[in-house]
Amino acid sequence: MNEPEPNDRTTADPGPGRYRPGPHRVALVAAAVTWPLLFVGGLVTTYRVGMAVPDWPTTFGINMFVYDFWTAPWGVYVEHLHRLLGTLSGLGCVVLAFWFTGEAGRGAWRPAGVAVASAAVLAGAWVWLSGVEPFFAGIAVLGVVGSMLALWYAAVWRRGMPALGWLALTAVIIQGALGGYRVRLNSTDLAAVHGCTGQAFFALLVALCVVTGRGWSGPRPSAPDRGGLRWWAAAAALLVYAQIVAGALLRHRSLGLVTHSSMAVAVLMTVSALAFAVLRGRGRWPSLVPSARATLALVVVQVALGVASWWVLRPFDGLPRPVTRGQAVVRTAHQANGALLLAASTVLAMRAARPSGLRGRPSNAHVPIEPNERALEAAIR
Repeated sequence: MNEPEPNDRTTADPGPGRYRPGPHRVALVAAAVTWPLLFVGGLVTTYRVGMAVPDWPTTFGINMFVYDFWTAPWGVYVEHLHRLLGTLSGLGCVVLAFWFTGEAGRGAWRPAGVAVASAAVLAGAWVWLSGVEPFFAGIAVLGVVGSMLALWYAAVWRRGMPALGWLALTAVIIQGALGGYRVRLNSTDLAAVHGCTGQAFFALLVALCVVTGRGWSGPRPSAPDRGGLRWWAAAAALLVYAQIVAGALLRHRSLGLVTHSSMAVAVLMTVSALAFAVLRGRGRWPSLVPSARATLALVVVQVALGVASWWVLRPFDGLPRPVTRGQAVVRTAHQANGALLLAASTVLAMRAARPSGLRGRPSNAHVPIEPNERALEAAIR
């Protein structure tokens, strides 16, 4: 009897757990806040107002949460709004980390409690011994402790969701510290690093949205071996991020226009070929099709915005000029769409790398039997 070719629609293995809408919604809110944060951060770079507010974490010596920025000059307004949005994104990650830990069970709180207590002791000791500002001591210690917690949950406890939650919290702490020290040190290099890590942080939050979603929590589909497709998708995502780094160097240091342009062609060809390969095999990998379509559409838009960003900078005579509103919109949209492209390519790589439900099945696992197969079984018996 000819067996039907397995595809993603065949239920073959129970998923990693029951779908819980709460963490998924929190992840969606955190990601939804972070993309405007990236866009406003892009405006800060485009208008060259990263030092419009020369202090941090205060704003002109005032608590940033009570500072009245509505009537402030444009540069101060944009920079301060960027900081407030960063705070909202950080609060979302705090909720995610503790919610994921709570979902993992009562025992998962033990390492978290020990870690938080250790962070308080270490920060206090650091302040007492070195005289460093308590705020920065707390940020540094929490970043280290959060990283260790993520590794602890992943490697020792084998609890993926708490690990991802604490990884996101660690990432947003480090991201905030990079932005703050960029101001305190007036460092263009840190501004470029801050921009690159911000894009990666957004991709991490989108990945959290995927793994907490209903589709990921449900039964694992059985599918033909994706073979080299998973490596192809991973390479495409890494290439997109390398292009983002090249773009950050171009925006912040005016370096590498030829490199950035050449890599744009490579990204367009790689992502397009990958997307068309998935679309041609939509019958075999239907779960990859939405991500492939989104990635293909975003890479086309990204190239168009890149060309437009180059065009609006004419004439290329090297003379400093004020940034027009049209230039700001086009150039910032190019940067923000790059974050969406990285997120989409990351999701595609995740779905391509997800193990099939048939892999690792025990010999006595239950496999759905078609009615005609049941009749044949009865006849043999």
